[in-house]
Amino acid sequence: MPVEKLMSKTRKGSKVTKKYYTAKTPYRRVLECKDIDDKIKERLKAKYDSLNPAELKRKLSGLQEKLLKLNALK
Repeated sequence: MPVEKLMSKTRKGSKVTKKYYTAKTPYRRVLECKDIDDKIKERLKAKYDSLNPAELKRKLSGLQEKLLKLNALK
């Protein structure tokens, strides 16, 4: 989920003005970071490309249902 990071905050009297960077996902921030090794970025990119959001959602929903059933048995 993209998040806006705070760039600056200024106060004039009682009014506070905030400026934000453009919204990016943590994955995009890692790819743009110069301190992280290119090999790590390539591994992350391969993993990211192999992900299927619909399949992940189905698995997550199934696990949530299991948890609810286990909780109901208590």
